[in-house]
Amino acid sequence: MSGALQTYKRVPLVKRTEYIFDFLAVVKNGYSKEATETKLAERKRFFEIEKMRAVGRGHPSTARLKKTARLLYFTQTLSRQIGLVELNDGIYYLTRTGDDLLQTVAQGGEPDAFLLSALLRTYPSFQEVFAAIDATKGREMILPSTVVKSVFSEHATQYELSVDLWTFDIVRDLSSQLGMLNWFREFVDEKRMQRVFLTSTISNEVGSSDARDCYHFPLQTAILGRTVVITPNNSDFTSFRETLWKEYLTMTKYVPRKPVFYSALRARTCYALRISDRSFDRLAGKLMENDDKYLLLAGGGSLPFSRDSAGVLKSLPPQTSRGTYMIYLKMDERRK
Repeated sequence: MSGALQTYKRVPLVKRTEYIFDFLAVVKNGYSKEATETKLAERKRFFEIEKMRAVGRGHPSTARLKKTARLLYFTQTLSRQIGLVELNDGIYYLTRTGDDLLQTVAQGGEPDAFLLSALLRTYPSFQEVFAAIDATKGREMILPSTVVKSVFSEHATQYELSVDLWTFDIVRDLSSQLGMLNWFREFVDEKRMQRVFLTSTISNEVGSSDARDCYHFPLQTAILGRTVVITPNNSDFTSFRETLWKEYLTMTKYVPRKPVFYSALRARTCYALRISDRSFDRLAGKLMENDDKYLLLAGGGSLPFSRDSAGVLKSLPPQTSRGTYMIYLKMDERRK
């Protein structure tokens, strides 16, 4: 990617990378507005149906899901601004970078490093959020879970964070999907808050031999004029299973095999280890398959409906081979 990307103050309202990949797929096969709207509507409907399934409710409103004009505009804008497509005579075409990225996804590769690099270079707001969290004690922030912009801004300024609520939510959601930070909701002094924490390490190892091109981690990039290397956090299997067991016992008050919500145990464990949801899912799956020390079992059910739309999608656990969600987890030590 060229180093001459233009920067933009406003981040388009795109909170899921799937919309970007769906848009690129349509462009690759010959762009049309109608085809793109249909593709995005299908994805939007898929997300809503999965959320309804997870909370045990009926089907979402079909009429509302067909309205994708704003989503189309934002997805096209973001894709163009980060250099994945170009517009010529009203038609979108893939750039070489966009085509390479789409092939990477099609081949099962990880697009996270590239997308993070592009977002950091194009939108200074991403840099500001990462820098602000990295500068805090514990590399985390506790912010209100609210839709009231003034309330959010009042708390954000305490962290010297000037981005607005709209921008923060977009940065938070995309960055957590890319595995760079994580978050969960909790009550603090009876107030509904969100705890946002880094699941990556930002170091000053300029010129590190480990840092590769923008398609891979460790990623060398710039944050507020400082050249840094970003590396996703990982946990070894032994540390993971011991931390999981500890957090599980805390949640169940030391009662083995008592069901707890998958998403709740995942949030506590990810926070303790500073890892992403995806890392947790991978390690938990490995533990379920076979472990000589602990038994981890998953069960079906429904998520609490009290969560808002973003919270439900964030809390979706993996599915079993039968297509049902792992809503609950139970854990115990294996008998010798």
